This record gives sequence, structure tokens and C-alpha cells, in this order.
Amino acid sequence: MTFWAFGDSFMSYDSNYIRQMANSCNINQVHALGAPGSGLLFTYQQLLANKDKILKDDVVLIGLSSPCRHIFGGQRNFMSSADWHVMLGGVSPSKTATKEQIDAGIKYFKYLYSDSHAGDLAHAVVSSIFHNVIPSLRTQRVSAVITTDTDGYTNRFNVPNGLFEDLSLFNIIESYLIERKGFAKENRRAMMEQANGKNHWLEYEDYPEYFYSKIPRVLDELGIKEIDYSSSLI
Repeated sequence: MTFWAFGDSFMSYDSNYIRQMANSCNINQVHALGAPGSGLLFTYQQLLANKDKILKDDVVLIGLSSPCRHIFGGQRNFMSSADWHVMLGGVSPSKTATKEQIDAGIKYFKYLYSDSHAGDLAHAVVSSIFHNVIPSLRTQRVSAVITTDTDGYTNRFNVPNGLFEDLSLFNIIESYLIERKGFAKENRRAMMEQANGKNHWLEYEDYPEYFYSKIPRVLDELGIKEIDYSSSLI
């Protein structure tokens, strides 16, 4: 049995909540395939590359990132180190990206990007994940959650409502820091700095219980009835 995690930096490490979820499923082996700064297309490509490796008893968690993140790069092979990711707030390149490539990415968002265009592209990818990739998997224990913000998902046609009814993983961080730690709602940068560890996990004693209380749909879809709060290997 394997616990699979696809997505962005929220799904990058076999640690904290990823490890706890795997332990709660009595699973030792974890493939955390998230890449920091990556977008929906990267996640989709990873799912396509690995879907036939996922077995009947495996568990799959899919993190859906911001629609405004794009993959750019000169290589057709999406696993190449030459791939680099551009997001609306800045550029997250690999070491192989040139200054000209980075400048081009910035100009793309300045002159060509539009929310409606990104929203429709995101819908095409997410719709294919739900209506093509997930039904093709041998396991039934599959769930998806938005990792960053739900606002960019402007086209929600025929996509499960639960995605947008739940808080995103980053919104859970925000709500915790505002409710429990007194952070100002507008001070987003300070909250982002708090969540700079592996999988953006908050290292507060009461955070795990708070976190899991916000994702009952995900836990139910993954078949997790009780959380094993240990983050060590089983």
C-alpha cells in the first residue's frame, strides 16, 4: 500500500500531516510528489505519469494549486530540471532559467494574462482530473483539496462543490492564526512567514486538531476515521 500526494509545496514532504494521514491509513510508504511553486498543469502531468502505478489499496490525495501558476521552460519533458514555474506574484525558476526567460514570464503576466482565461484553463484541467483521471484509478480512496485560494477558480461548472465549500489549505492556516494567535487579517505576509516549513505546516501544539477539523470531507473520502497524530514512520 502507498499513500500518494500530488500537488505543490503543500504536498512536497513525507512529513507532518502527510505522514499522519498515511499512518492513519496504516500505510508506511509515501510518495509525496508535490513541487514548490507548481501549478495545476504540473499536478495533472504527474497524475498522468503515475496513474497506472496506483494500486487498488492505495490512497491518493490531490492538491489543486492556484490557476494563475504556469509551467514554462524549453524542455518538453515536464520532469526536466529545465522546467520552471511562474506565478502571478513573482517567478519561481529552476537554476537553469535564464534572465531572458524570467523577464518573459513576468511580461506574460503583465501583458497577456487574464483571470477569465486562467480560470477556463484551470477548469479544463480540474474537470479532466475529476472526470477522466480519478475514475480511471484502481483505488476508490481519492480526495482533492485546493491548496492556495479558491478565488481563481472562476469556472466551476460540473466540478464537485465540496472543493469550494471547504477552506483551502492556506485559508486554514490563515483562519487558525487569526482565531488562535491574534494575527490581523490583512497581514498576510506575516502569516505566510509562519507557514514556511515542510508542507507549510504550523508547529503549534493545537494546530493538528484544528487542521483536521476543517477537512472532514477529505478524511471521509480517504477512509480515515481516526487520526494517528504521530508523525514518525509506522
